[in-house]
Amino acid sequence: MTIRHLKVFICVVENNGITKAADKLYIAQPAVSQTIAELEKHYGVKLFDRLNRKLYLTPYGDRLLEYARSLCGNFDDIEREFASSSDGGYLRIGATVTIGTCLLPNYLAKFTNADKYKINVEVSNTKAIEKLILQSKIDISLVEGSIESKDIVTIPFYQDEIIFVAKDKTINTDCIIVREAGSGSRDIVVSNLNKLAITPTNIWTISNTEGIINMLECGIGFSAISKLLVKKQLENGTLIDLKFGLIKREFSIAYHKDKIFSDVINNFIKIVKDNK
Repeated sequence: MTIRHLKVFICVVENNGITKAADKLYIAQPAVSQTIAELEKHYGVKLFDRLNRKLYLTPYGDRLLEYARSLCGNFDDIEREFASSSDGGYLRIGATVTIGTCLLPNYLAKFTNADKYKINVEVSNTKAIEKLILQSKIDISLVEGSIESKDIVTIPFYQDEIIFVAKDKTINTDCIIVREAGSGSRDIVVSNLNKLAITPTNIWTISNTEGIINMLECGIGFSAISKLLVKKQLENGTLIDLKFGLIKREFSIAYHKDKIFSDVINNFIKIVKDNK
């Protein structure tokens, strides 16, 4: 078996079928089917159930997928590490929205000034970042929500404060505006509403923070949002703290438990910990 076999297998899983995987890999469908057949013959197990022209992973397929992602991830790390060694290194960073907006720019400025690195940054909600870590598409992440997978290690590095804000105190508090499902801020806000005796009748969902702030500044509803994100609005008076209560949460460094740390990763983590 080769790395190619495992990468084709991963591509079939992530693209939900032979046809899409073939298109993604720019190879013929029979070549993809043959690769999967070779894997199944080599290990003597069935990796997929084929039902109604759709592929479903068997328990053996699920297990192989874990190994394949780990092995291919480490292989790709080796390739990047040595291909970019003359340039200082390569790093794929993930961050959730609040961190990516408020804290990550400062970390990156110090990080890139310290040495010459090639960097890729992915900013999304917690669930999306968790998935990318498990797929070995991110080396190190900074997250604001809770991580469910036991294969991911989390280390707290910053305590955030979420406050309730609106345009003014006369605002109608029947409507609260929150982030989309999968967002760390939404999960912690919704879970704390009852504890704080706040019972809005309507919950509006907006998938980006800028949209929420714009709604609030137009006098629509109220929201619970990181104090970091509304610092300017609180200072210039376009939004006020409703003093409904304070929610504290931890921001964490997150990475796969099998991740092999390079000097580049260690350097980035040091900057994060030194610049809370």
